[in-house]
Amino acid sequence: VRCHNMAEVFVDRFFSELQKQHLKQLGYKKERRTFSRELPEYIERIQFQGSQWNSADTPWRFYINVGIQFRDLPRRHPDRDFPNTHAHGRIENLVSTGGGFFELTEQNAKEMLENISTLVTKASNALPQVALATYEKCKEGQLVWFGVT
Repeated sequence: VRCHNMAEVFVDRFFSELQKQHLKQLGYKKERRTFSRELPEYIERIQFQGSQWNSADTPWRFYINVGIQFRDLPRRHPDRDFPNTHAHGRIENLVSTGGGFFELTEQNAKEMLENISTLVTKASNALPQVALATYEKCKEGQLVWFGVT
């Protein structure tokens, strides 16, 4: 049984709203704080990673990881860093975000829903080119980090 404090309940509700209001109509499915969308060549994954330093009395700080799982390649082992992906990185390696992290509060939640939806759409639009550029390395069994050459 998972114990929720009020901050965790708020954060879980935020991601449920993000799915309901924005990402579901784009074709994403939600599992906890990871959203996946199946495309013909690969599966896109968007993962919201909370900071290990979050506490109930501060804004909820998080990072957005974006990954690709190629349908025709076997699963990487180990893949604890971002399960079910062959290539991944932070969203700021794909699109301009204005910084490397985000801070969610009750006051900015509505604006944050819109901003994240826009960023996810832009990142998704950048992924086909990234997928093409990284496929061969992934096929060779290499882990590919976006934005790292």
